[in-house]
Amino acid sequence: MPQSGIPESIYDWLKDEKIFEETLPSSIGHYKRKTVINEYTHAEYTVPAMQIDFNTYGCISPQTGEEEVLPGGWAKHTHSDGKPYFYHEHDKIITEEWIYDRGIAEKVLKFISILKDAISKRSESFNRVKSWHLYVEITEYSLPAWKGDDHFRCRYYFVNNDVECIFWLSKCRIDDYLVALRGEMSPDLIRRYLQKEYWEHHYYFSKVYRLTEAQWKSVKESILLAEADVTVSESSTVSCSIGKLKIMSKSIMLAEELDASEVAAAYMMALLRNQIFNYHGQRDARTDRDDSVYGYVFDNQERTVPFRTMNLLLFCAPIKHYTSLHKVWVDRLVSRGQWQRLIEQIADKWQQHVGMATILLVANMAFLAISPVDHMGASQQRRSVTQVLCYLSVASNMVTIIIGLLLISHHNALKHINVSDLTKFLERNWQYHIGFERLSIVYSIPYAFLMWGLIYFLASFFLMCLESAGPVSLKFFVALAFLLGTPLVYLFGVRNGEGSAW
Repeated sequence: MPQSGIPESIYDWLKDEKIFEETLPSSIGHYKRKTVINEYTHAEYTVPAMQIDFNTYGCISPQTGEEEVLPGGWAKHTHSDGKPYFYHEHDKIITEEWIYDRGIAEKVLKFISILKDAISKRSESFNRVKSWHLYVEITEYSLPAWKGDDHFRCRYYFVNNDVECIFWLSKCRIDDYLVALRGEMSPDLIRRYLQKEYWEHHYYFSKVYRLTEAQWKSVKESILLAEADVTVSESSTVSCSIGKLKIMSKSIMLAEELDASEVAAAYMMALLRNQIFNYHGQRDARTDRDDSVYGYVFDNQERTVPFRTMNLLLFCAPIKHYTSLHKVWVDRLVSRGQWQRLIEQIADKWQQHVGMATILLVANMAFLAISPVDHMGASQQRRSVTQVLCYLSVASNMVTIIIGLLLISHHNALKHINVSDLTKFLERNWQYHIGFERLSIVYSIPYAFLMWGLIYFLASFFLMCLESAGPVSLKFFVALAFLLGTPLVYLFGVRNGEGSAW
């Protein structure tokens, strides 16, 4: 096994190119587990006498029983999330493969030898780059691609720290990485995408390169501009909240002081990702959060007949929900902060509706118990109508309480899910031709049934007054009050459904 440096050899890149795969930092195996711990193996370890340096003391391999030794020239580092990686300072190479293992180290060094040979043949190009790094990892396939294939491939990419970019020795199609984008891709947008990938690389391996003063300045400027945009604009395309941006502004100062460039990389990743999805710098850039770059205007979309019918029956509450849901999912992009604010508003309204429905339910029970309703003499049919209306009010209030509590419980959990799970939830409830019509109707149930419960209760109350009234003139005024009051209640419900937040 090589112990001093990386072996040199001459290869033919045109022939060996097929065993290499171009990749990007966002798709490396940083979060993929290749090994597991045996939970039935008890922890045992004996610290040698006078041992204080644990960096040079090797471990015993459970597979071979031999001491694990790091190949010469390599140093071990650990990311803040606990993932170890290895860096060869002289050859500027990074890997997350466990090269303590002899078999893995031999494979890694073999692939590196081929890459070094290819680099030497492009020395003129590489000499123009002041600071660059190479990342490699090994992947194994289950089926051979050609006769004599050993199933192993080397995935790699180069990093140019001078211009904050990713590059490769061969051409690389990145179509699979751009599935969230649409339209013609301009070189400027791809440049920004590769810059985002550069910062993701630096986030994983921040200890192998120190940011320049100009890079620190660029990060601070990006955060400051984002904070200003969110502060002065009600519809900023920046997905971070003003509170989060203020925290970023403070922590980036401390990060620069401590040279914690991993923090800067994390912030730049988020800001650049946001710019890419808003087509920053492009002719069709999104400058308003509610603006669709695809020209989709949900306000002008003709809703289906069932939705328009239900919208009238549910006091026009569904259209309000429909509009709000589309505003938080413009072009299928969602901001976690914006979604949390929306859910907090709607859950608060549901809580109010449940409380009011409970009060109205108690009022219905008390109303059913009074003598004019429970015992109305010979007029059995009219008494039954009064009771039926009151029962309908009770049923409506029960629907508000039950559905409201279920929605509150479910959406309290939705407030804290990550963006990926949130996107899946919205995709499940969105249909191509009708959008969020179904979800909007479901969200309207607590409010709409509360209003119907109130109408039924008022109807039963007016009917009782009408039956109990003696003079004809009094009956006339009670009937007139009912005929005028019911439309007013409905119009109030419609106005409240359209004009209020929820």
